[in-house]
Amino acid sequence: MNKKYELTEETLYWEGATLHRIKALRNFRNIKAGDLGGWIEKERNLSQEGDCWVDDNAKVWGNAMIYNHATACNNTQIWENARVWGRAEIGGNAKIHNCARIYGDTTICEDTEVFGNAQIYNTAIVYGNAKIYDDAVVFDKVIVSGNANICGSAAIYGSALVGDNAEVGGKAQICGNAEIFGDAHVYGGIIEGSARVCGNALVNSSSDIIWISSFGRYANTITAFQCADGSFKVNSGLFTGKLEEYEQKIKNVFAGTPYWKEYSALMELIRSYFEARTFNSSKPLEIEPDII
Repeated sequence: MNKKYELTEETLYWEGATLHRIKALRNFRNIKAGDLGGWIEKERNLSQEGDCWVDDNAKVWGNAMIYNHATACNNTQIWENARVWGRAEIGGNAKIHNCARIYGDTTICEDTEVFGNAQIYNTAIVYGNAKIYDDAVVFDKVIVSGNANICGSAAIYGSALVGDNAEVGGKAQICGNAEIFGDAHVYGGIIEGSARVCGNALVNSSSDIIWISSFGRYANTITAFQCADGSFKVNSGLFTGKLEEYEQKIKNVFAGTPYWKEYSALMELIRSYFEARTFNSSKPLEIEPDII
């Protein structure tokens, strides 16, 4: 095999391991023979095949492996049993460890940390101070940013966005064009379409949220969700607040127009939906199975 790099005698003692600066032996991609790269502990950390490379001050050690056409650069740290392959790009101060798997055309940068058994693939982008861990999976065209945490067995896919201080865990699934942001916590249910969950939302199951799309004068999405204090709020575009506040704003604009009846029906639906979820009866409802 025609090796593409070698370990130099320049060493760095890091986290209990002796790392070696690497040097390219031939031209490939934008790398020229003689170029110095980043740091690895041993050849197992960086495949001699493909165009994969460790650059700048990036460090790879332990049983971690980079192969195919993947790149680790800047101050990235990859260790333990982590695997990075495909055309994934890891940069910034990102940390990838435990048994994390990063592949496809994924981009991980800034101060992101991925660990546990987490998987990120396809064209997902993760940046900021985001953390992806446990058995969480993030894929497709998802963007995770800010201080977001994705954990448990959560799955984020489609074109979903998760950011700010949001946390998605449990067995929650976020997909479609859904957005989770603010201080929202989602631990269950499937949130999809163009639903937007924000503020101090606390969604433990699909029963804690309702959304309707292509609605009203502007054909937008109205989302109502349970909050940590037991109340529920409404999000519609730039507005997030109590149903009564939303109702007043809508009334100020649409009262006396054909849209007012439509919006009134929607607000009654939302109010009834959450009242039914909080209904507590000691006697089971007698409902015929053929109408459930």
